[in-house]
Amino acid sequence: MPAQAQESAPPAETPAATEPPLYVSQWYIGPVFKRDGIGYDSVKNQALAGENWIGLQTLHRQETWFGSGGHLLFSMQDSAIELGIDARLFLPLPLIEPYLGAELNYMTRHFGGFSIALRPGAQLHFLPMLSLDAFAQLRYDLFNLTFGNGSRGDQLLWGLGLAVLYKL
Repeated sequence: MPAQAQESAPPAETPAATEPPLYVSQWYIGPVFKRDGIGYDSVKNQALAGENWIGLQTLHRQETWFGSGGHLLFSMQDSAIELGIDARLFLPLPLIEPYLGAELNYMTRHFGGFSIALRPGAQLHFLPMLSLDAFAQLRYDLFNLTFGNGSRGDQLLWGLGLAVLYKL
């Protein structure tokens, strides 16, 4: 009995005020518009007008600083489809979050194939459940470089895009 009297009650656990809250992953989905193929054709010696694409984009923010996603786009000029996956590194700020991303795309078009792209952009949170994703794209057409036999001189192409993302 004396041993029990000497034991003191364990101190009550107090919440640690210095621990940051855990990040909860977030999913986004929404329509996307992209103007792709802006560049200069050195074979034809003329500027490229580009083509418009519309479709659906998803984004999964695993951390405050990292996200990955994909998109499915349809060409407005012909029956081409673009399927892409990307990864993005974010600079987490309260209202607008700039990011740098990389993409791998597959396009079904008359000269289709794979391409890689650098994708800088910014995600603007203007409503609690809606975000605006504005981006530029510097795309390198790997298929045309490998199998195009130099028929087109525009392997390096620019693109601009805009997506409205709904937070799930």
